[in-house]
Amino acid sequence: MSNINQLHKNGAVLILESLAAGTFIYVTFLEVLAQEKDNGQNSLKQLLAIFIGFAVVAGIQIAFG
Repeated sequence: MSNINQLHKNGAVLILESLAAGTFIYVTFLEVLAQEKDNGQNSLKQLLAIFIGFAVVAGIQIAFG
């Protein structure tokens, strides 16, 4: 019985964490970056900075997560 409860708990945590991650991605890419793109700066540099930032965060997650 406790395995079933743990399974339900793990499923709920998975769904809620996925929803939270999706919300952060939505806000980042559709709200914040859209405003930054319109500020008139060099978009190639902005795109490069976005990819470098993503790669750093992904690398940290892979190394320590």
